Amino acid sequence: MMTTLLAVLLMLQASTSTVRLQNNSWARVRVEVRVGSSTRCDSLGTLAIYELRQGQEWEVRLDDPVICWRRERTPGSAGSAWSSWNRVQIVSGENRVMAL
Repeated sequence: MMTTLLAVLLMLQASTSTVRLQNNSWARVRVEVRVGSSTRCDSLGTLAIYELRQGQEWEVRLDDPVICWRRERTPGSAGSAWSSWNRVQIVSGENRVMAL
């Protein structure tokens, strides 16, 4: 029983992917992330919007195969428009690091 439970937990953990978005360029920048099964980023719901300071990263754990993100076009500027979407298709269990 315990072995079966452990095997199920390991399979579930292996199916979760991780994308780490890193801000290495700006004093601070707002980033919006969306995840889902569609490659059309605008059709996905927003997961969250965070502000990252320089040197910080945002670790996004996802079960969906697509992650989209965009940042402020002019980082740190109040009311800045968003950049165009960046999109990555992820394989189950994959871990990636992406610079903003």
